[in-house]
Amino acid sequence: MNGKQVRMARILSEQGRALIVPVDQALTSGPIPGLDRIGSVLDSLSDGGPDAVILHRGVVTSGTWSPRATPRFLLHLSGNTELDSAPHVKTLVASVQDAVRLGADGVSVHVSLGTGHDREALNDLGSVSSSCQEYGMPLLAMMYAYGQGRENDPGTLRHLARIGAELGADLIKIPAPKDVAALSTVLDGCLVPVLFAGGEAGSTPLRTLEMIEHAVSAGAAGACVGRNVFQAADPFRCAQALRDVIHGGTSARAAYERWVVEPETVFPIDPLGADAPR
Repeated sequence: MNGKQVRMARILSEQGRALIVPVDQALTSGPIPGLDRIGSVLDSLSDGGPDAVILHRGVVTSGTWSPRATPRFLLHLSGNTELDSAPHVKTLVASVQDAVRLGADGVSVHVSLGTGHDREALNDLGSVSSSCQEYGMPLLAMMYAYGQGRENDPGTLRHLARIGAELGADLIKIPAPKDVAALSTVLDGCLVPVLFAGGEAGSTPLRTLEMIEHAVSAGAAGACVGRNVFQAADPFRCAQALRDVIHGGTSARAAYERWVVEPETVFPIDPLGADAPR
């Protein structure tokens, strides 16, 4: 067993499933609700739920994040801000070597295609993938397409998943298609496990859980859900509900009734109107 396999075993269960919670969005959008006090969110999640969180290195080095409480994390290597006229066009802001030095269990890269900067995005993904092979570091590729209404098109999503796999990603994150019947089509032909984003900000708990239930039933490895966890009234309970669906095979309805205390209000609408599925 090599180093990458050891680290992957910390992220994926024996069944090959995972719930990953990104809390990296403050770089893009500023200290939005839920991340304005990121320490309290991480404390809540440390009691159980996600198999890993995704962080920028400043959170790791600030002391806000506790390796004893949340031992598994992926270092996010790319970013841009909403202050830019093209916020979807990402640049590398950290390296695989940084992840090794910080003790990360993996790295993640946001890959935006359809922006007019596809060559640079693919070059960055390929470069990171090469470094991950060298250092035995798992790579999660967050694959998104922008423009021309292709963001949730099943054919585009299927292509995105395969692009990430072709360039060496170990895990793929993509948005879910609007029609859950297309989930199997989207997953067909991908070479590595696929995690689905958690839906648009403002989704109700039950709707999000139902989408993840359908995705897992169709063969997905799980979910990568940010805003709809960290902006919840109780991030711990939301993560537990998602975990029950992903790892426990619990129905969305049963998980909802067990864990969600305030129906239809636990996942609030993002007041900043961020449109990226998380």
